[in-house]
Amino acid sequence: MWRLKHISFKDFFSHEQSEYEFKNGTCTLIVGENRDNGGNNGAGKSTVFEAIAVALTNKSLRDLRKESFINREAESCEIRLDMENDVLNSTLTVTRQFFRGNKPARVELIENGEVNTNVVSVDEANKRVFELIGISRDDLLRYFIISQDNKYTFFTAGDTEKKEVLNRITSADMINPLIDKLSAERKDEERQRSEVNDKIITVTAKKKTLEEQLTELIGEDDGEEIKELENKIRRIQSKQAALTEENKDIAKRIEAARKELDLLTVPDVQDLIFQRRTIRKDVDEIEQRIAENKRIYRMAQGDLDGKIKCPECGAEFIKDSHLNLSVEETEGVMESAKQENKKLRSKADKLTVSLEEVKSKIDEAGEAEERRQKKERTIRQLNNMMSSNADAIASYERMIQNTKKEIKTMKENSRKSEMIKSLKDKIEKCDVDCRKYEKEKRGIEDELEMINYWSYYLGKAGFMTYLANRAVSVLEGTVNSYLKKFKSPLSVNINGFKVLRDGSVREKIEVFALENGLNAEAFMSKSGGERGRINLAGVISIQHLINMSTNGRGLDLLLLDESFAGIDAEGQESIIHILENLGITVLMITQNVSSEFNNDNKLLVVKENGVSRIL
Repeated sequence: MWRLKHISFKDFFSHEQSEYEFKNGTCTLIVGENRDNGGNNGAGKSTVFEAIAVALTNKSLRDLRKESFINREAESCEIRLDMENDVLNSTLTVTRQFFRGNKPARVELIENGEVNTNVVSVDEANKRVFELIGISRDDLLRYFIISQDNKYTFFTAGDTEKKEVLNRITSADMINPLIDKLSAERKDEERQRSEVNDKIITVTAKKKTLEEQLTELIGEDDGEEIKELENKIRRIQSKQAALTEENKDIAKRIEAARKELDLLTVPDVQDLIFQRRTIRKDVDEIEQRIAENKRIYRMAQGDLDGKIKCPECGAEFIKDSHLNLSVEETEGVMESAKQENKKLRSKADKLTVSLEEVKSKIDEAGEAEERRQKKERTIRQLNNMMSSNADAIASYERMIQNTKKEIKTMKENSRKSEMIKSLKDKIEKCDVDCRKYEKEKRGIEDELEMINYWSYYLGKAGFMTYLANRAVSVLEGTVNSYLKKFKSPLSVNINGFKVLRDGSVREKIEVFALENGLNAEAFMSKSGGERGRINLAGVISIQHLINMSTNGRGLDLLLLDESFAGIDAEGQESIIHILENLGITVLMITQNVSSEFNNDNKLLVVKENGVSRIL
């Protein structure tokens, strides 16, 4: 597993020159001191996390442009990260430089002491870093580097994202190529079976025609037989003419259908889908702001409920104010929050109306697409009918020509016995061909049966569901193990895939939270603090399982930036002490601890005269 040894960064945000030697296998608490403005905010603590993220992914956690993180007094910045892997006996140094303006970024990878000269671009370097550590950027930002802006949690993610994590844990993705290969083989075998069926039909039809000819030949004199063959030609010509007229009618119907199809317009739904996603995001952000205003309003109301009046001067003031405001300022905050929520609610309602309009347009586009597809199916069916008729017309023409040749032969040679022998030989050859094609068909169907067998038992109804549920069981057990280490009464129950009676698979993954093993409730029904503990246990568990699936690669690192919303100071202090003894490398930023709290490792970041540095 890869471990971070040392990081240095120059002219990065407010740091002119900073470096840090990582303390692996324990929890380090990062604290700040802003001597310019007082307090610890703005000291440059999060810059340490930003530097690690940029070194590994080439992007900042907040996806800032380089002009935003290059020190305002400098024209460029540089980050160097040293890593080592004792399992693979390997080392890696990543050095990145960013410049103002249009000058491209530079990157250098030093692997086991030698510069990797095969990496000639930033994209190739990024790909190589992810390849070496065996972890994607999404996984890094979800389970290894948890910033305060990261709202993702496994327990509230969609089923698709949950399944992706489970597949990675169990390496179920290795099965998908096998299933794809089986599907391709099935299509090939079905194609071969169709071709053999066509041959059988052709030979059977030919044999029937020959048998009819033989029956007509035996017991009739040549003159009557020739007359009958001539009548046969006239009957075939009549059928041929009827099909020709039918094709003319079909051609007119196809032309009319194509004109109708040209008049159909199907709107492009991609923009509408993007609009729907954007509106939904705006509504969610407004709801979050409304919730925050409500929280501030409740805090202000609580402060006002506790206001007291001075018996001497009559002045009102708030004792132990949560907002640290006067009575008048608190009332102003309440009114401001109330008015802003009124505007936000109005804006949310308008966005909801717009969302319904966009949904309606998407539905209309879907209906138009369905009408277009129906019209195209009609045209294909008509074309197939026309093609089938054309094949029949051609077949009739061949029959006519063959019959004419037969008449000519009979006129040239009246020896009926030779013709009978020829027909019998041809019929025998048809029997031989039929037996050959039937044997070939049975072999193909045996192969198809085996392909379908393995597709079923490797697919959703079989091994894939087994692996997914095994991953669910492993994840559930690992999360509960960490919750026990947190000394929490909470545990989780994760329901996985279920094979239904009809053979289909219910692929919904549900998470329930229990307290002391009782009263299973939906995850979101728990308090913020309870969800925070479960989420932390989930992050550590999934990180652990992902590292185990990387074959000696992986990353021993957990960065937590104000990631314990809803957990009080005492709870956070308890979690910090637990993290110190888990044996993983944790760097943690939090302000919600008591002034008396002291852990084994602290990293102090000081900002003075606009310059941050690590002490």
